[in-house]
Amino acid sequence: MNLAEAIILKNVEKHPIKAAIGFKKKEEAWKELSWKKFSEIIFKTANALKESGVQENDKVAIYSDNSSEWMIVDLAAMAMGAITVPIYSTNNAEQAEYIINDSGAKAILVGNQMQYDACLDILQKGDNSLETIIVSKKAVWIKKEFSSFYLEDFIAKASSELEIYKKEYDDTATLIYTSGTTGTPKGVMLTHGNFIKAFDSHFEFFKFKTLKKSFHWHSYP
Repeated sequence: MNLAEAIILKNVEKHPIKAAIGFKKKEEAWKELSWKKFSEIIFKTANALKESGVQENDKVAIYSDNSSEWMIVDLAAMAMGAITVPIYSTNNAEQAEYIINDSGAKAILVGNQMQYDACLDILQKGDNSLETIIVSKKAVWIKKEFSSFYLEDFIAKASSELEIYKKEYDDTATLIYTSGTTGTPKGVMLTHGNFIKAFDSHFEFFKFKTLKKSFHWHSYP
């Protein structure tokens, strides 16, 4: 089973109008996305990735602080059969370039100006697999002529209908690299089954009987 299917479809069916995620950016009011709306944005992102040339088992990197966009691109890539490659938001340009080249990432989500500038430099070199840069925030200045898109614009015309790609438990869901603080980052393959079993164990241990909320705090520049 695809991890995206396990997370999204069950909750859309059971809790379509309940909050899937909540987030607060800078001085803005607290916002929530229902499971139905959350799934629609994920599916639009998945279709936009497909239209940009990302195919099954291609790599989609995420070089950003934790955010709602991080989760959306992560689940979208899995939903359309790709493999996600998270990059520590604190990695420098050289470390990010190594991970992009080593994994063969075809598209990447970035969150701030430093991350975008680093990826633009990598893309302009033209000696790697990177083809598309997606930017989560419009506060970041981009060069649209170099395959750079704000996420909002990237998904604007994409369909919100998607048949989630079928995956086996042993299929790779993500490549997680070490931080690189003690040497060259090393990638570890985690499967869809790894994550699904972890979720199952989580629910079994905490004995959840109804939909609960959990909180994840992070900085938002």
